[in-house]
Amino acid sequence: MVNIIIKTLIKCLFFFNLIQIHDLSAQNITFKNRIAKIHDFYSNFRQQIIDKSGEIIQSGIGEIKIKKVGLFNWHLMYPNEIKIISNSKTIWFHDYLTNQVNIFFSKDIIKDTPCVLFTNKNSKLFKKYDIFKKQDYFLLFPKDNTTVKYYSICINSNGIIKKIELVEKSGFKNIVYFFGQKLQKFNYDQFIFTSSPGLTIDDKRY
Repeated sequence: MVNIIIKTLIKCLFFFNLIQIHDLSAQNITFKNRIAKIHDFYSNFRQQIIDKSGEIIQSGIGEIKIKKVGLFNWHLMYPNEIKIISNSKTIWFHDYLTNQVNIFFSKDIIKDTPCVLFTNKNSKLFKKYDIFKKQDYFLLFPKDNTTVKYYSICINSNGIIKKIELVEKSGFKNIVYFFGQKLQKFNYDQFIFTSSPGLTIDDKRY
């Protein structure tokens, strides 16, 4: 179950980073303008993992801090405490239950996902997805053959994120609802992982 959360969650987190769009369709311009309003972002969240039968198989609550470009600090407080921290190049996954930290290169985790759209200024990457808009919802459909059916982000005209969702072709869904959102400034030191005595480190970068 933890593996499902790790893979789908990290994909979703990079939705909040900068993108340069050269497609002049109305929905893409609107999407760009709304995302561009987010520089530093704080929110509480409620997360649900739903299986293909519609049953909630995992839920959690926590808080998130995001800073452009590619920096985030995701703190899952319940049911098991987990932190996922990124400084845009490296991702630290800290599982408090096992007292272990896994370390990854960001590029290895987010390749071939919409994550790269918000961390890379190469606008050609944008052509990998079809985008559709319905009110405040933007749906991203991968053009390539992947396990993902679509990604969804709900963002209003003020740049406030309300919901993100990843839907797998298998029927599994990862849904994150946000509340208590604030657009506020953060120092860079909040996006650096600090080790502590007794912590087991598994560096998967090499």
